[in-house]
Formats: sequence, structure tokens, C-alpha cells
Amino acid sequence: MAIPPPIQVALARKWGQKYGVDPRLLLAIGGHETQWGTTGAGRPGQGGYVLGYGVTDSGILSKYHGIANQYMYGAKTLAGWGVHGIGDVMSGKASRWATDPAWEKGVQSVYQGMGGALPPGVAGPPAVPPPQAPPKPKFLTTKVPRSRTVTERVYDPGMTAQGIFSALAQGETPDISALVQQSYKNVTSQVPLPPGIKRTVVAQTPLPKGQDAPSAPGGIGNRVVAAAAKQLGQPYVWGGESRAEGGFDCSGLVDAALRACGVKLPFRVTTQTALRLGHSVKGQPLKPGDMMIVHGGSHMVLYAGNGKVIAAPHTGTNVQYQPVSMFSGLVDIRRL
Repeated sequence: MAIPPPIQVALARKWGQKYGVDPRLLLAIGGHETQWGTTGAGRPGQGGYVLGYGVTDSGILSKYHGIANQYMYGAKTLAGWGVHGIGDVMSGKASRWATDPAWEKGVQSVYQGMGGALPPGVAGPPAVPPPQAPPKPKFLTTKVPRSRTVTERVYDPGMTAQGIFSALAQGETPDISALVQQSYKNVTSQVPLPPGIKRTVVAQTPLPKGQDAPSAPGGIGNRVVAAAAKQLGQPYVWGGESRAEGGFDCSGLVDAALRACGVKLPFRVTTQTALRLGHSVKGQPLKPGDMMIVHGGSHMVLYAGNGKVIAAPHTGTNVQYQPVSMFSGLVDIRRL
């Protein structure tokens, strides 16, 4: 069987792709009707009606003159009839195009006979790509520290003695009470964490959005929020978990609020040990008291309701309310 001319292959590809019609079907119709412009109405002297459509309809002869218009009109018309491939032709959807009872079989014969003679991309409808598995979640692997840094206010009797001697040397009466108050200093040390805390691997998910979940007014979550709110305005202190230490860090604030509500903790709360408290509610509406581990596991805040959290942000700030929308890198949300 003859091979369709390259110009017609290009036109079939162009208009077939535009209207969602198999380019090979367009070429098969041209092959059956006119042997791609070498017989009947397709001959140059007949105006180049390659696909044959409109030859007997004087109203559209001039409009669809030439092979470019024929392929454009053919693809557009077939798509309008719901014909996109050879299967649609064989089911009779393109019967209005037929000029003889065996038209469908003739087109099918040319379609099958072209075989591998067509360039790549015109040998049939494009293959449907296989469904792809959903992307695997990105996991964050963190090492749990074996100790934590604690800053404590420690009394230094040497500072008191130095103040007394200095006052006496100047002929003054030392104010012992004031000197004692001035003799406290911050001492930083490393405190080992309890054993048994294993390495944690958790998936990062987006922060939840939407309405708060219903919460009982006297529930543990609301009581924890109330306890944390009592520390609003207190300074941020790395490792701090009480006013006696001068302030709170992010997890120390949560630790203090939980203990103030009578929650018995087997360890000091950190962004890592918090992952062992209560149960995870990632992806669910938030409730007051939910503990949110954010920024990839380096920070945590306490949800207070109405889109706000109570947080001890960083050095140089105080315990304060912040909008939940400002946090990213959610690791988990724990609820007692």
C-alpha cells in the first residue's frame, strides 16, 4: 500500500492533536477516499479534496479547498461528532461521512495497512501514561540530645563578703540584705535527660487550617493554656522552666504549664520528648492545649484557640501570643 505524503502526515498530526483526533485515522480516511490525492476528487485538477468531504456539496467546495483546509475541517468535524479513533468509526459514529455502505471497513483496512510506514507520533493515539504512585512524604530524622542546658540563679557568698569588705573599707555600714540580693548570679550547666528516649523519625506536614475543634471549657487543654497564660510577659531564658530561673524557653513553658495542672511527667518536656506525650492529632482541627512541634522540630508552641498560640520565641523576647499562621515545618501536634 502507498505511503501518505509527508506534508499530509504533518497536517494530520497538527490538526489531529489540536482537536483530539487520531492523526492516523485522518490519514486512513484520505487513503480510502482519494489515495491521498491521487484518485477521484483528490486529484490536483479537482481542487485537492484529499479527504473527499464536501465534494458533492457545492456550498462548501470553495471554503474547504486544498489539503490544509481539508485536514483542519476533517479533524474539527470528527471531533464534533465524538469520533476520536478507529473504534468510533467502526461503531458508526462517522457514518455521515460515508459515501458507500462499506465505508467504515474501507477506512479500517487502510488504517491497518499503513502499519509501521508512518513516522513516530502518527502511528495511533498517544499511550496513556501509567498512574504514578503518590510522592513519598519527606521525613525528618533528628537525634535526641542526651542532655539539656539549664541556667539557674545561684547564691555566691564570696560576692556578699566582697561587698561587706568594700563598704567597711570606705567607712560605711554594709547593707547585708541588699548585698545578699546582689550576690545571685546565673550559672549554666548540662543536665542529663532520662534514659530510654529513642531516636525519632517523623513526617513533616503542613500546619492545619480551619475552625477550632469543640473543646470542653474545663478540660485539661484549657487549663494548660490558662497556666501558660499566667507567664505572659516573662523573659525568654534558654533552658528556663520557672520564674525562679528567670524565665522560660519554648518547651520549658509547656513543661511548667503541664506540671501546674497536675500532669505527671516522666521527663522534662523538650521538642523531642513532647513527641511521646498524649497522641498525635496531625491533620485534625486544633483544640486549646494542643502542643505543636514546628520549624522542623526545633521549636514548640501551645495552641490557645482562635488561631493564636502562646510561645516563648527566642532570646530577647518575652512569653507572648502569636498567630499560628506564622509557623512552618510542622512535625507533629500532640494532645493529652
